[in-house]
Amino acid sequence: MGITRQKNKNNKGNVVFGSADKLTRAPGLGKGHGECLLRYGLDLGLELADIVHGSDVPLNFLQQPYDIDVSSELQLIGNLLRYTPQPFSAGFHLGCRYQISDLGLFGMALLSSKNGAHAAQIAERYFANAFNFTDMELRIVNGQLQIQWHLRIPLEDSITQFITARDFGICHVVQRYMLDQTASSNYEIGFSFPYLKGMDDVARAFSCPVKYNQDVCYLRLDAKQLSVKPPLSNELNANAIESTYQSILRKTDCESSFRKKVTTILLSNGDMSVDKSQVAQVLHMSERTLTRHLEKESITWRQIVREVRLNKAQLLLSASDKSIQVIAAEVGFSSVSAFSRAFVKHIGMSPSLYRRLPADKAQ
Repeated sequence: MGITRQKNKNNKGNVVFGSADKLTRAPGLGKGHGECLLRYGLDLGLELADIVHGSDVPLNFLQQPYDIDVSSELQLIGNLLRYTPQPFSAGFHLGCRYQISDLGLFGMALLSSKNGAHAAQIAERYFANAFNFTDMELRIVNGQLQIQWHLRIPLEDSITQFITARDFGICHVVQRYMLDQTASSNYEIGFSFPYLKGMDDVARAFSCPVKYNQDVCYLRLDAKQLSVKPPLSNELNANAIESTYQSILRKTDCESSFRKKVTTILLSNGDMSVDKSQVAQVLHMSERTLTRHLEKESITWRQIVREVRLNKAQLLLSASDKSIQVIAAEVGFSSVSAFSRAFVKHIGMSPSLYRRLPADKAQ
């Protein structure tokens, strides 16, 4: 299980908005992510208040868990990464701690699937209709099955590494459940990152070589796994479970607040350069109609853009070592002073104090 260096041909492109860029997830998935992140942080010896700092997650979350939203999950991840210098390794180890139940109804549908091919179809339909930080694509390469991971939204490098590695850890868990005692027959894993601590652990877990500096992140495995029947297979149950959460996803997408939909689109644009006309186009409406919908929810375009920029700034302050000047520019402020004034008004403290606060508490 060696690690082979390959030439890096990875080119980052602009985010393309599509119907899959939604905030909705299968019931139970946000809850599972929240519980796993908090328990992992507590096992690292962190204070609960530091783990949830800056998010909407309450201190009693583990006693009364619920589906947290994407923004809160990102904040929890950012907080954890302040105390874990190896984001890839941390993400993989966290992913390996998941149980199928942590994936909510989506996980239960996978567990009940007819076979690997049916599970792949369930996953394909899920990613088409729900939000996930990454997209998974199945293809046949040289007669072998290849699962590829693509990041849907641009994120900080450390968060990208964490989330990607967590996905591989979760994939390892799902594969163990699906195959039970059957040999996994994994051939090769590739990552688009340079070599990172934790990749050797991935090689050992999947019992195959790991390459880095690849074009995409992928797992190459024996296509025969598509015909393997999981231990708790029950196709009727799988179809019923999938039908339930797909119905909820469609209903939630129709009923979710217009403000949330706009926020999701803005968060999906890494450099915050998206303008009003682009958002209106994604939502298939005119700018005037977009403005009218926002007014119904008592917020203006300028207010929602500023809110998203400042929420993004909170994440960057928590999860990166970038200077306040760089962060101010990245989230669209023309000067540090303008950024600081807006941040104080939004958060109640200066950016520099916000950045120091969790560390001060931990001491």
